[in-house]
Amino acid sequence: MKWLFSLLILSLLTSPLYAKWQKLKPLNKYDPIRDFNFRDDILYMEVRAYDARYKGGVLVPRDTKYFVSFKAYRQPLSSFPPATQKQFKELKPIDYHNSTLYLSGEVEGLNCHMLYNIYLINKKFRIYRMDEPHDIYPVIDGIDTDGEMQLMLWLHGPNSSYSRYTRYKKTGNGFIATKVSGDYDDDKHSCVDSTYEVKLDQNAKPLSDKLLGKKSNRDPDSCLHEVWGGMCEE
Repeated sequence: MKWLFSLLILSLLTSPLYAKWQKLKPLNKYDPIRDFNFRDDILYMEVRAYDARYKGGVLVPRDTKYFVSFKAYRQPLSSFPPATQKQFKELKPIDYHNSTLYLSGEVEGLNCHMLYNIYLINKKFRIYRMDEPHDIYPVIDGIDTDGEMQLMLWLHGPNSSYSRYTRYKKTGNGFIATKVSGDYDDDKHSCVDSTYEVKLDQNAKPLSDKLLGKKSNRDPDSCLHEVWGGMCEE
């Protein structure tokens, strides 16, 4: 009977109800090789950001220029055949329609917008382009590292340049995460940080949130957590 009791205690401690909080780092602080376990056939993944503007009420890329926001891989891009590298670097962004993979914010009184594409290379050197968070679900094939969690949180919420997730833990049917959102107060010349508890599904898509508290932050730059790579507009 003693071993049954020990087994029961072990199962309780390892259940989602007793899962420990895991701290999250900024996405670019994770190791691109060790911290991501993509599907076996995927060798390289890259998220590109394009300066965007509104045209006819829809966000569209200004041109084909981009900067790499994030990359993870089993082997670096430089290891691929030269023809594959050339084709990959010269890819044009997807023709946007109702993509949710974008970032909008205000920098020094100007409106700034970014659109994102996800690019993959598999073992056969085939290249794939994606522009929606759910496109990457089969590639992740279940979140099992902190890096994958932060990646999915970022993909589900890049349209807010003032938010960051600081920790998460597993639950019975998904995850719970802590998010800090900053809003700039013009009168006080400070950032007001609001902390939320966010319920997530198994793919880290936010389902609901609850405000836990607010506090003032005197550093105005703390409101903005994305480096803008190009043009903004009034």
